[in-house]
Amino acid sequence: MKMKTITTIIIVLLLAATPTLVLNIVTNTTTVYAIEDVTPPVLNDVWVTPSTVNDGETITIYADITDDISGTKSVFPIILSPTADQWIQFGGLDYNPSSGLWEKEVTIPQYAEAGVWTVDYVECRDNVQNNVFYYYGTDYTADFTVSSGYVPVGDIWSSDGLGNVKNSFSSGQIVYVTVPEAGQTVSLYVVDTQSTWNDGDILTDVSLDGIETVTLNSGQGTQTIQIWVPPTIIGNYDIVMDVDQDGVFDAQLDQVDSLEITGFSVIPEAPLGTIMLSASMFVALAAFIRIKRYKNKP
Repeated sequence: MKMKTITTIIIVLLLAATPTLVLNIVTNTTTVYAIEDVTPPVLNDVWVTPSTVNDGETITIYADITDDISGTKSVFPIILSPTADQWIQFGGLDYNPSSGLWEKEVTIPQYAEAGVWTVDYVECRDNVQNNVFYYYGTDYTADFTVSSGYVPVGDIWSSDGLGNVKNSFSSGQIVYVTVPEAGQTVSLYVVDTQSTWNDGDILTDVSLDGIETVTLNSGQGTQTIQIWVPPTIIGNYDIVMDVDQDGVFDAQLDQVDSLEITGFSVIPEAPLGTIMLSASMFVALAAFIRIKRYKNKP
């Protein structure tokens, strides 16, 4: 009887203590909330090695990037030439766990423009799609020099012998072209006019005296070259400067005197009789005007 009473007392005490135990457990439990990632990666630095290369050689781009929570997912730089006419775009940098940097080896294309190339911008994205753009000259300075490559040239145009723009020639006149003094050996073509020019178009010279291959002066001005000596053929034409002399049009390399409209035309030469008749009519008209003015005097 005494044993049963003691057991009952113990059970009652445990039941009485249970709410307090449960309350203590709930009170001492720490609630953990998920942290939201709303900030993009931070670009600490970006640089290129080596600092000077030739076209056809390789560079390596490095980027030091941190992200506070979800981690960096991708890094995409764009590389621009000195005139921004050429660019290098690729699949992005790769993360190197050994160095902790984002890196990529890139080959500079043949005939890349000579001069200072820049990492124009870098797009960084983290694992929850926060992204940001960083720009050359504002957020960092990363560039390199292509010392041996294509030297960009300016416009070319059909002209007279003094370099003045001339878009129409009679069939008895010499056709000239004026080009920049780029210091390169180039080929000059007279081709049938095209309304559009596409990369890789075959160049076919239609002048009777053939392709002109010349070494241009080296300077800051222009020079005028005789490109077609009579007899010329009546029609519409373009002039193409084939910089790498490969016989095809390279859109980022070669120059055309006009990309959309006719570069120049060769028109029939007026017969001597027509010229004399026109001159006689002009003289007669001038005499008539003088007589009329004289009669109208008060």
